[in-house]
Amino acid sequence: MRSTVLSKAQSLVSAFHTVSGALSTIAPELKSRISAAVSDANDIAAQIATLNKQIGANVQDGQHPNDLLDKRTALIGKLSSLVDVRVLDGRNSETNQPNGLVQINVGGYTLVQGDTASSLPSNFTNINSQPALQTANGDAIPLKGGAISGLIQANGLVDGYSADLDTLASNVISAVNTRHAAGAGLDGVRGRNFLTGTGAGDIALDPEVAGKPDNIAAASAPAPGATVAAGNGQNARSLAALVSQPLIGQSSLNQYYNAKVAAIGADSQRFLAQADTQSKVVAQLQNQQSSVSGVNLDEELTKLLQFQRAYQAAARIINIQDDVIDRIINGLGVGK
Repeated sequence: MRSTVLSKAQSLVSAFHTVSGALSTIAPELKSRISAAVSDANDIAAQIATLNKQIGANVQDGQHPNDLLDKRTALIGKLSSLVDVRVLDGRNSETNQPNGLVQINVGGYTLVQGDTASSLPSNFTNINSQPALQTANGDAIPLKGGAISGLIQANGLVDGYSADLDTLASNVISAVNTRHAAGAGLDGVRGRNFLTGTGAGDIALDPEVAGKPDNIAAASAPAPGATVAAGNGQNARSLAALVSQPLIGQSSLNQYYNAKVAAIGADSQRFLAQADTQSKVVAQLQNQQSSVSGVNLDEELTKLLQFQRAYQAAARIINIQDDVIDRIINGLGVGK
């Protein structure tokens, strides 16, 4: 039975390590992806600024640089998938006519102005659960949408899950050690810890207990000079009772664990629902955009047929006129 207790304890320790290790792997990956996404956004902003300069020069010369405009629109679309953007069309200060330039703002921060592009900072934070990028002087750029916002939010959730796991592990360590130290092993020694560590990442069996089943303090401490009575499992029962006692606030270890698992499940369902809703909104907006600026193949084919028939009709008129003139000149002898 003592060996079984050690085996179960080692399984618990391994479970803490596994989950803690998984969260520790996810966290730096998220930070790396945030940094890469911010870098991509800055590269796109620089390209838009370059196109702004070229488009502005063409418009000033009275040209219509449609190819450049299409490239810039595509880049703005890519940028908007990373961060929520607000695009403002530039106007000539004297004529109030469009000058071909655009200004792009992100959360009140001017990212592109004319042919100049600023850079988004790679530092990030959460302010009242609102993802934000943080400049060198401490100013926050709130993000209301885009991949970077989602990654920052995910990073905050992972940090929260890790903190909750450490809270559970540290309370298990503290409660079990306090109760275990009050009992005695088969050798009558008391005061031993059962676990070591401070959190989920470093929790472990105490060396005084690991591999030494007789040292498990299953018995209540004997009176001075007495030995542990055979079959004394009073402290073991007290240790087992910890699972249902309020040790983390008003919650027992089981209640705390179940509540956190349920919260993770609720978070998952909530974000999946949000992603599905936003995907449908994006699809609807893209359809509206395509209805205005896109190409309808059926409509274009109809126009091609219309132009083809018009050309054929015009060609037939020219052929008839040519035939009439030929008859007049050659048939009636007008040219002789």
